[in-house]
Amino acid sequence: MNAVKVMIGGAEYLLKGDKDEDFVRSLAAMVDERFTSIRSRNSRLSNMQAMVLTALNLAEELVKSRGDYEKLVVMIEPAKKPVEKRSIRAARRISRGQQT
Repeated sequence: MNAVKVMIGGAEYLLKGDKDEDFVRSLAAMVDERFTSIRSRNSRLSNMQAMVLTALNLAEELVKSRGDYEKLVVMIEPAKKPVEKRSIRAARRISRGQQT
């Protein structure tokens, strides 16, 4: 288990887990960047309010990305079938010792 110290919003956090330390640091840097951006646009927000808005913004991006991913999967699905059929036929020929 890795333990990584990161700074988010001026506060230090010790994060423990099995993810790569550089990956965890990059995630923390992304959150800190978003937090700092939100705080700079509205200095009246408390740190907690800014963190909640940061979390909501990142969650919105995640939902949008998942939707985009699903659309791409639907788009490529029809193209996958002919490729899969050709791959199966080629594998059968190879198993019989024939050339593709």
